[in-house]
Amino acid sequence: MGSFFLQPTDPPDFLRSFFPSDEDLRCFHHCVTYSLSIIVVFEDHNPWTEHVAPLFMADGGQSTSGYALKLALLYLGAVHLSYLQGRDGNPTESAKTRSLALRYRKECLASIRKVSSVNLVTNIAAFLSACALTLTADLLAANTRWRELMRIVNRAIRDVGGMDVIIPSSTVVDPALKCAVEALVNLSLLSTFSSGQDYSLLSDGPQIVEGGPIWWKNLGEAEMRQPGLRRFETSCGISRSLILQFTALASYLFQIPHHGRDASIENRLKEDWLLWASSQGVLEQNKRVQAGSMAIWHAGKILILSKIRKVPVSDQTIQEAASRILDICASVGDKVEYLNWPLIIACSTFTDSNKRDIARMQLKSFEIQCCYEIEVVQMVCEEMWTRMDEGEDEEACGWVEILLESGCPVLLG
Repeated sequence: MGSFFLQPTDPPDFLRSFFPSDEDLRCFHHCVTYSLSIIVVFEDHNPWTEHVAPLFMADGGQSTSGYALKLALLYLGAVHLSYLQGRDGNPTESAKTRSLALRYRKECLASIRKVSSVNLVTNIAAFLSACALTLTADLLAANTRWRELMRIVNRAIRDVGGMDVIIPSSTVVDPALKCAVEALVNLSLLSTFSSGQDYSLLSDGPQIVEGGPIWWKNLGEAEMRQPGLRRFETSCGISRSLILQFTALASYLFQIPHHGRDASIENRLKEDWLLWASSQGVLEQNKRVQAGSMAIWHAGKILILSKIRKVPVSDQTIQEAASRILDICASVGDKVEYLNWPLIIACSTFTDSNKRDIARMQLKSFEIQCCYEIEVVQMVCEEMWTRMDEGEDEEACGWVEILLESGCPVLLG
């Protein structure tokens, strides 16, 4: 049984008892053997496959975290499979599988709501994993109804006493729990960028304390104590410390309309951003993590210059940063996870038709590794350029307003 989750092959007989339906078994098998590989940068020893997926077998009954996780895996597998079927020229099968995916999602959300209203402590790893995979599937499906689940996640974390209770200090960290929590951290950051509202799990009001929340540091320290734990960077291809700073930047930018500007915060954000590149940024040895981190760093540089310092996007420094993002995206091959947002931010600066054409080609190349969400990313970039050319103001040209006015308020990433 365990060997299947380490090296998935054809569906083994033991899964038949869990998935008597052929379509359920097909979607689960597709998820474990394929879909879970496109949500991590480094596929070897994938924690979703090795540690998370088996958790669905530990819980019996339809009102448990394990059952919610089972449905989340089915939903993710069905979404990904439907996209591939459509891309391969089989629209009838694609529509059928996508309809099946929505059925899985409906059942999954019902299960998550039920579990969240009772007792989460008994299997918090399975519950948070179910939430993270469902949100991931929502992202891949370009589903507009993702906000309730983000609220459920935040409420559930509060109900069990906060992340400091879920990830206590100086204890052995469950690999599945670590995987789920870190995925939710990234998804909450993507939610903030997609909606213009601060969903971040790393936020503490308008500021984040130096070094981040204690539980976030605990996860990083656990990687050094427990040899079996995968580094955060191997999942998303971005430095742990930079995600913290990018979250602080995003949270501040989207709070300005509600709380006004704060010169001390802005100065600290700018100083920390520059310092990261010259200190921690030069320490990373893995080329893919270097690439992902620098794409995020250049995107943050663009946001600091354009949104805080109010430098025109035509400025040479901004254009150079945007061009570097294009170069990085072209250098990573088909492992493009977590690069959509740097590319969107770069595209928001392009007025030159040649650079826009290069960006279009780059977005086209992302289709191999992405799902339905890449179609929305392409739409957003084209609409940004149209509005920029027509002279609309900064807010009208922004992705948040475009997503709302286009009827696609999806979770992008």
